[in-house]
Amino acid sequence: AEAVLAQLGATVVPMPGPCGCEIKGIDLAGTEGKLQPEVAGAIEVLMAIHGFVLFRNQVVLGDPSFLSCLFSRLRPCVWHPGP
Repeated sequence: AEAVLAQLGATVVPMPGPCGCEIKGIDLAGTEGKLQPEVAGAIEVLMAIHGFVLFRNQVVLGDPSFLSCLFSRLRPCVWHPGP
C-alpha cells in the first residue's frame, strides 16, 4: 500500500500511540471524490492495518450521505467514491 502511494509522491507516517497513520502528499479535494482504484485500495489497506487514516488540510466534504456515514455510530456503512 505504501509503495502505491509513494509512486504518487505521498508518504505514510504512523501516528504516535496504538493506532492511526497520516497520509501526506495526496490532495483528496482535487480528485472530486474520484480516486484511482489502486489508490483507493491502498488507503483501504492502510485503514485496516492502522485503524484510521488522517489527511490534513483537506477541503471539508459536504455530501450529506458521506458525512452521516462518517459520524454514524448506530450502523456500519460503506462509502465508495463516485462512478
